[in-house]
Amino acid sequence: MAAVSEVAAAVRALYQSSDAASRSQAHAWLEQFRRTSEAWTAADVLLGDATQDAAVHLFAAQTLRSKIVDSLDEVDAGAQRQLRDTLAQRLRRLGGGPGTQAVATQLSLCLADIAVQMEAWDDPLGDMAAALLEPGDAAEQQQQRRHVARLVEFAGVLPEELCNERLPGTGEYFVRRAAALLTRRAGDVLQLLAQSLAQAQPADAATQTRVLVCFTAWVRSGEVAVDQAAASAAAELAFAALQADDAPADVFEAAVDAACSLVRETRDDADDAPASAAAKDAAVGRSVAPQLAAAAATLGRGCPATDAAERARGLCRVLTEAGEAWLARIVAASAEYAGLVAALVACMRSAPLDALPMMFDFWGRLADALLAHTAPCDAARRTLAAAYAALVDVILLHVRHPAEEAAADGGAAGAAAAAATTAAEREAFREFRHGIGDVLKDCVRVVGQQAALERVWQALAEALRAADLAGGGGWQRVEAALFALRAMGAEVSADEASVLPRVMDALAQLPMDALHARLRYAATLVLARYTEWTSAHPAYLAFQLRFISAGFGHKDVAAASAQALKYLCQDCAAQMAPHAPELLAFFAAHALDPADAADVAEALAHVVSALEPADAAQALELVCRPALAELDAALAQPLPQPQVAHVLDRMGVFLRFVHAEDAGVRGMLDGLAADLVPRALAAVQQQQQQQPAAAAAQVAESACRLMRVAFEFHAESARVQALVEPVVAACAQAFGATGLAVHLWLGRRILGAAGLLAPAVAPQMAASVAQHMVQAALARFARRPLAAEPEAAEDLFRLAERAVERAPAHVLPAAWFAPMLMLALEALDPAQQVLVHVHAHAALLALWLQVLGPARRHVRRMHDAADAGAAGYPVGFVVDLVGAHGARLVAHVLLGLLAARDRENSRDAAELLAAVCAVAADGPAVVAARFDQPPAAAVPCGWAAAALAQVPDPPLPLADARRFLDALAAAVAARQWPRITTLATDLAATFWRRNTDDF
Repeated sequence: MAAVSEVAAAVRALYQSSDAASRSQAHAWLEQFRRTSEAWTAADVLLGDATQDAAVHLFAAQTLRSKIVDSLDEVDAGAQRQLRDTLAQRLRRLGGGPGTQAVATQLSLCLADIAVQMEAWDDPLGDMAAALLEPGDAAEQQQQRRHVARLVEFAGVLPEELCNERLPGTGEYFVRRAAALLTRRAGDVLQLLAQSLAQAQPADAATQTRVLVCFTAWVRSGEVAVDQAAASAAAELAFAALQADDAPADVFEAAVDAACSLVRETRDDADDAPASAAAKDAAVGRSVAPQLAAAAATLGRGCPATDAAERARGLCRVLTEAGEAWLARIVAASAEYAGLVAALVACMRSAPLDALPMMFDFWGRLADALLAHTAPCDAARRTLAAAYAALVDVILLHVRHPAEEAAADGGAAGAAAAAATTAAEREAFREFRHGIGDVLKDCVRVVGQQAALERVWQALAEALRAADLAGGGGWQRVEAALFALRAMGAEVSADEASVLPRVMDALAQLPMDALHARLRYAATLVLARYTEWTSAHPAYLAFQLRFISAGFGHKDVAAASAQALKYLCQDCAAQMAPHAPELLAFFAAHALDPADAADVAEALAHVVSALEPADAAQALELVCRPALAELDAALAQPLPQPQVAHVLDRMGVFLRFVHAEDAGVRGMLDGLAADLVPRALAAVQQQQQQQPAAAAAQVAESACRLMRVAFEFHAESARVQALVEPVVAACAQAFGATGLAVHLWLGRRILGAAGLLAPAVAPQMAASVAQHMVQAALARFARRPLAAEPEAAEDLFRLAERAVERAPAHVLPAAWFAPMLMLALEALDPAQQVLVHVHAHAALLALWLQVLGPARRHVRRMHDAADAGAAGYPVGFVVDLVGAHGARLVAHVLLGLLAARDRENSRDAAELLAAVCAVAADGPAVVAARFDQPPAAAVPCGWAAAALAQVPDPPLPLADARRFLDALAAAVAARQWPRITTLATDLAATFWRRNTDDF
């Protein structure tokens, strides 16, 4: 066959050609060929051609599997049986040369996928055993071991393929098929695995691995009784491999998977029947727990075949799985499971750092269960509290900075050591400390705040005595204890009076002028963590304020100091009132990094909010007058300076967090907002000519953020309200000139600001705001595609959605909004590439759902109530819109669903299709007050048929399209609109499965 030889040549080009273009061309051709109906015959012929090499045989087997998964219904029942028998014989006759194992695996998958879909195949496992193990001639007798191995592999993939999401079928079908394929054969599979082990050589690692993989798959399926699984030869092999010093790496890894699966099946489940619960308890008590204890005893021990670190990771994984599965048992019988908990603590102590995060969730869940089901005086609480106390000491060791990083802080001598740690490794260590800090919180909850803090305090005190705080020697032990104190802070109450006073006294004694930078940073963050405690213990406020303020003089500590000052002023605002003059002077005198200045501005806002009205008014003058003067001076320059953005950011934060109950002070704040907005607007207008573009964007974003604060937090001020129209007009012009999406974002926030638009004119004002912004955006996008500026497209769609939500009757029928709807309709077309940008696509769908969703609900209400009144909603307009453009809407939505492969937005797209169908089917009749008329199902179904006709077969088989259209017609006729959503998402999922590239 010419086609067959062409396929073989393409495969050889794909895998053997040195030319990248040839390989790419071969890949594309083979992918297209695989989807044709001729691929069935070609793959079968190639598989049977002994002259072809292993690569061609592998492609043929992969192609057959793809066809079986996606298109087995193209083959009639007789041909399916013939295909099954042929594949079984090919598997039996397949030799053991190079590359044949991969082919055998694909053939096993093919047969398993047929078994799942071919319900008439009653006993696949028995039939495959008969086909592979039937007596043969002397030469075939020598192949029995290979045939047993392939039967084991087939048995192993069978339960996995029952969970293959690409296979068609309902949940009920798969449950029924699992009972036939697995439940009735579980005992036979365990016997097969035992026989395979008995026939193998003791050191046959391949057979052991294969048996463990098969055992794992069957245990995970849940179809093997847990007591039988625990007592099986495969389970015995798994636990022996965990305990052995000479287990090969592959066998050890498979044993870990098998043990985890078995342990998971013994987990506590409140829904278990008494007999099932008893079987689980028996399996745990008699077999699994003792075997795990023996495995845990080997922790930290290396072996010839398995790296010690990998061994520790595997054992930690199994022990963690056991801990999570047996939480209720641990709490109910803590003495009996104390060994397991001790082993988990040992894992935390000795396992590699990258293995520890898998255990973090267990300690949190155990703490939750312990606190929920025991009292402080219970024996279980006391027993497990000892483990958590030991955990604190272990964590203190792990959170120390690595030796290389510590050496780097020691000067030039540490340069070589510093090179050993990469930026990625340092970032990984920071993430590790963040995660293990949550375990410290769990320790505090179980042990109690005083006992937990006492352990850390003792470590801190000892480290302080031994460290050279100024020179840097031994700083990492001190820093680790400070980090632990900070991590525990969330679980420490403000009334703690035993340990924290000693900690604060010790921090007050640190050499402030000559303290190692790492320690100053860590101590500053400790103060930031305990500001609520400081509020209850104001005697420590003065020292903390001095310590934090001194940190601004150190580059590496300034950010931590700004954060600490923010929290200190937030939680101790009333106590900070006497220090307000110092803060004001500091705010005016220090040139800070913009981010730090924003934190300091927030700190100042909290303090000003707590002042008496007269003092607050004076403080506002001291804050605002210099800031306004600084802005005026900067804006007087030909082009906006970076300082403009910094001042706007700082004042925006201050305005966001300052508040007042006094009417006079509140009026001053409203005036400040009204004074700042025109200056921000001037910055927006100037930045349009600024280069480079990044500097212009910074000014625009800072200005828009400040104006958003003014409009949202001072919406009731008449002076602020009067600024809405000029701001919107200027931002619309600025967007047209620069394309910066932040201007559209500000327009959306103005539309959403509660109280900003007076109720009497709110709809008209909302429409006016939207009109300015939309028309500017339309003018810009008339010159460039939406996909070229996805961020701006997203904000445009979100703004239009908000406008339709606020004033549908004034926006939807408006002549200026019609081009916006046409732009949104065009954007749904997959060819426009908007759907490639997930967030822009989501915003586009949200706009259309805001247009059609309420109309769908109004149509339903009007039909049910036999009332054509729409309560002010332009239902008639939306019905006419769908009537005029429904065919394009449906085509774009359906084709976009198939093309996007975007699970995040597929549900919204399907909801949109349902809304279009509902409005098209019932809308015209309801608007015309013909309430007894059935849904016009032919209209939306005709649109859907025309859309799907654009998708060729085989990507979308005609049978699939017909099933969808028939089901769609039935759903529309029955007004089952949610059913349409399900049908559309199912169609998309099936299409994605069929057209996934398997190469």
